[in-house]
Amino acid sequence: MRKKEGIKTELTAFAVIVAITVALICYRNISVFVLPPNGSSEGATLLIERIEMSEFIDNPEAMCERLQRNENLTCRSGLLSEVAERRALLGFPYSMTIHRLSNIGNEGPLASAHTHSHEVSPND
Repeated sequence: MRKKEGIKTELTAFAVIVAITVALICYRNISVFVLPPNGSSEGATLLIERIEMSEFIDNPEAMCERLQRNENLTCRSGLLSEVAERRALLGFPYSMTIHRLSNIGNEGPLASAHTHSHEVSPND
């Protein structure tokens, strides 16, 4: 009986190690990128290969604010073209909740403006 318990414990420990390893690999290589709605798009939440200098959960406005201390059309367009070049692993509708999470830690003026500028989405 003890032998079965030992094997079960070893398999459980192995499964936990594999799960942690997979989680770390995903965290380092994958990004949840939020594209907020605008006049021509309903917005989206994408699981993509991570963009250099992006956070695990990010959006164009937050990245521009963090990297250039302001958001401008050139920065946003550059990031959107970078996102378009990445392979989207999964795509979901826009989520205001995830968009708000992507702005956590951005202390610039855009963080609060963008977090509160959208109406409540039925997807949240």
